[in-house]
Amino acid sequence: MYGTLPRAMYTLFTLAMGDDIMGSLFPIMMHHWELLFLLYAPFMMMTTFGVMNVVVGVIVDSMISSSREQELEQERSVARAKLEKMNELISEIFHQVDIDNNG
Repeated sequence: MYGTLPRAMYTLFTLAMGDDIMGSLFPIMMHHWELLFLLYAPFMMMTTFGVMNVVVGVIVDSMISSSREQELEQERSVARAKLEKMNELISEIFHQVDIDNNG
């Protein structure tokens, strides 16, 4: 389990990833150091919730970005519709003002 720094890092990585926890780490931990579980349980909870927080943050950021793009596209669409309506109005006004129809 421990002994060297790389072995300790591997143990913590294995715990954080949930890889074969019940099969290899917990029996050894409970046999040799019962109170060590009090340190590992919060570590596992914090890393699990930390990773989940990052994943949810990425998803939420993506959704917000997509929503902003949709809002901008909708605003552009409304602006184009207004511009087309104004062009039609201006064209109609010019046709009404043009008395001798010479353009």
